[in-house]
Amino acid sequence: MSRRVERLSRGALQRILSGKFKDEQKPLFFVIKFYSNGCHYCHELHDDYVNMANKHDDASFFAFNIDDDPSIQNILDFKGVPTICTVYVDTRKPRIRFIPEPSTPHKKKWYYARDIDSFINKEKMRNER
Repeated sequence: MSRRVERLSRGALQRILSGKFKDEQKPLFFVIKFYSNGCHYCHELHDDYVNMANKHDDASFFAFNIDDDPSIQNILDFKGVPTICTVYVDTRKPRIRFIPEPSTPHKKKWYYARDIDSFINKEKMRNER
């Protein structure tokens, strides 16, 4: 079964980053891709990101278009798109971690699918402790 990657509004992104959820059982694990309409890497990475959503059914996958709010890059302190982060929400303050910049970027997608998968798995294990 194919899972959807949901597009986030600014308000929904703020709820995730603040960890403010009503009636949700915690812990929660989110993966967010930040993208821009004009970014060719972002468009090329789309299929790999959807495949990750299908592979990791214990996480919720989202995408946020920074064209909707360019200030988000400064607020979260990342340099450009595509950028991927995980957000782990339990009873404490949400933990946000960004995938490291690739030492050798993919020529078309920026990130390799294996690196995204490895990052997600590492973050899941880190949060299970």
